[in-house]
Amino acid sequence: MNSNQQEYTAIGDENFTVPGTQLNENNSDNSYPTTLGIPEKFLAPLCYVFGFFSSILMLVFEKKSDYVRFHAWQSCILGLAASVSYLNNFPL
Repeated sequence: MNSNQQEYTAIGDENFTVPGTQLNENNSDNSYPTTLGIPEKFLAPLCYVFGFFSSILMLVFEKKSDYVRFHAWQSCILGLAASVSYLNNFPL
């Protein structure tokens, strides 16, 4: 047997990991990529609940998640367009 041979391990025996990831049996997913520590799937729809108010709050307080900030900007722009349309159709 040649002493320069490399030793290989099979992929399916839990010795294989993708670089940048860790296999953790106690992986509870408590780290969210948001400043507020709330999952993105709850913050994004929250931007639309109160229109301008909630979207402005998200833009002010959320700094990490581009996904949440996108929905906050979209809610702000759509809210502005809806308000202008409403005021245009119903003059005082």
